[in-house]
Amino acid sequence: MTISRYSEKNALQYQELKKLKNYSYQKILTKILDEKTQNSFLKVDQNYLNEIVLWKVNRYAAFNDEVIQLLNQIKEQKSELMNEDVTRLVLSLLLKTPGVQLPMASTILRFINPKIYQIYDQRVGRYIKFENPNSGIQSPKNEALIEKTVTFYLGYLQRLKDISKEINVEFELLDRVLYIADKDENKDISLKK
Repeated sequence: MTISRYSEKNALQYQELKKLKNYSYQKILTKILDEKTQNSFLKVDQNYLNEIVLWKVNRYAAFNDEVIQLLNQIKEQKSELMNEDVTRLVLSLLLKTPGVQLPMASTILRFINPKIYQIYDQRVGRYIKFENPNSGIQSPKNEALIEKTVTFYLGYLQRLKDISKEINVEFELLDRVLYIADKDENKDISLKK
């Protein structure tokens, strides 16, 4: 005899559960997507689909206005010279955002201004022997760790600038070139988890 998990005995419990008091998965993005679901005039576009994918893979990061303002300032910068104070501030704020570690923060910076920033990736770090000692450590409230990570990234950028000159590859392409080089030369060696 099979006993249903959905018997009358559990009916009251399910009525209580459907109030979703304890549902906390991706709170901000769930609210955004629920509102979009209710809007019958809203057309599906790439941004909408990206939000759904980010919800499912649990990688949505909500950035505050200060971070967005600083990123726009960096994007509008014409010079290839980094403003270290702005970089330290924006990178610290990015690292304090839940779900954002150095690889994600550096990816954001790189796509905002590739003439100044490059992606920190395990493969590139391994290839140039400049690996992050704090890799995988996430603690947005640990100021000392955030400062170490910021200092590490600034050193990484300087190392990439030096390599760019040494091998005569444009800085904005270097992370990709080194990523491919590591994949080619170290294809049989797994990355650290």
